[in-house]
Amino acid sequence: MIDTTNWEYACNAYNLNRIRHRCEVSVYMGDAGVDPMYDHYSDEELFKEYKWLLDERHEILDKIYIQIKAEVK
Repeated sequence: MIDTTNWEYACNAYNLNRIRHRCEVSVYMGDAGVDPMYDHYSDEELFKEYKWLLDERHEILDKIYIQIKAEVK
C-alpha cells in the first residue's frame, strides 16, 4: 500500500471505494476529467490520479451514486 502518512487522505479500502464510486458517477455524467478506464487502474494509480475526488466538494457524487444504483436495480 502507498505510504500516505503525510497526505490529507489515507489510501485505504474505504477511500478507494469512495473514489471508485465517484469515478463511476463522474464518467456517467460525462466528466472528461475522469478516464472511463479508471476501473483498470491499480489501487495505487487510482489513488494517485483521483484522490481529489475525496474532497468534500465532491460528496454530492455519493448521493447521485446511490440514486443511480437504485434506478438500475
